[in-house]
Amino acid sequence: MSVLMGMPGLYAAIAVVNAVVIAAAERRAEFAAARATGLTRSQVVRMAAIESAAVTFIGLAPGALVAAGALAGFFPEMQGVRILAVPWNLFGLWTVAALTITPVAAALTALAATRSSPRLWSPPGE
Repeated sequence: MSVLMGMPGLYAAIAVVNAVVIAAAERRAEFAAARATGLTRSQVVRMAAIESAAVTFIGLAPGALVAAGALAGFFPEMQGVRILAVPWNLFGLWTVAALTITPVAAALTALAATRSSPRLWSPPGE
């Protein structure tokens, strides 16, 4: 079960980090606007990390409910024999990893995106 969940989980983690990096890199103007309104660089980075963690949780919660519903049919326990054993440790490990990896990737990308001073508009020719 570790191998069956491990490799797809690794590929999914790479895809999620890629999506987070692309999304945060495209938000430079939004980060600049937030900094121009008075937020510090650390507040903008923290905002990006919290948003990323919230999106990850919002994705994991319905996914876990759907998986639980799909697996519910495997638990009739006929004559005391369990048909399916859920690897809770592995499930918890992947959940914690997802809730750690995505905010870290978002924070690092936001740090890179906010490296320069905020500029919302540049005159033509610059």
